[in-house]
Amino acid sequence: EVNKVIERAHRDSLDPSSGNSLRQTFENMVIGLLNSARDNRGSSAQRSLSDFNQFKAMVVSGAKGLSINISQVIACVGQQN
Repeated sequence: EVNKVIERAHRDSLDPSSGNSLRQTFENMVIGLLNSARDNRGSSAQRSLSDFNQFKAMVVSGAKGLSINISQVIACVGQQN
């Protein structure tokens, strides 16, 4: 999907979204796709963890970290914003 957005940008077939420049529109589209991929892979990774996994236990109990941290550590680390 990101490659398709890049190709559209190269062909000048991207239209700027309301209130954004073409560059901002491109960046927002790519970041949205990459964040979605990270979240999907992270959810899969979290489901694969045992309930006895200490990292998962810390996040689920609220003691430390967020579910996005599990996604980043296990699945991928994307652009952090």
